[in-house]
Amino acid sequence: GARVVTVMGEVDALTAPELATFLTAQLTVAQVVVVHLDGVRFLGSAGLSVLFEANDLATQEDRELRLVCNSRTANLALDATGLREHFTFADSVPDALQSSA
Repeated sequence: GARVVTVMGEVDALTAPELATFLTAQLTVAQVVVVHLDGVRFLGSAGLSVLFEANDLATQEDRELRLVCNSRTANLALDATGLREHFTFADSVPDALQSSA
C-alpha cells in the first residue's frame, strides 16, 4: 500500500494541524505516502514543520514519505530553510508510486 495526499492552497498555522493529523493517519496504514504539493500557493513554517515531522515518523515506522513538488512557492520555502535535503522527491505522482513497486 501506497497513499497519495494532494495538498492545495495555503499551508499555514491554521491548516497545518489538519494536514498533520491526516498525514499521521495515512502513515499508520500505508507503507508509502506521497505528498503532492503542486497546488500549494503558500507553505509557511507550520507546514514545513508538519512535513518534517511526518518524514521523521515515516522513518521511525520504517515507512516512506515522498514529495512531489513542482510548486515554485513550496520549493522556495524548502530551499530557503535548507529542508530539501531531508526529503525524498519524485517528479510526478506516477513516478513516486512506481518507485514503491
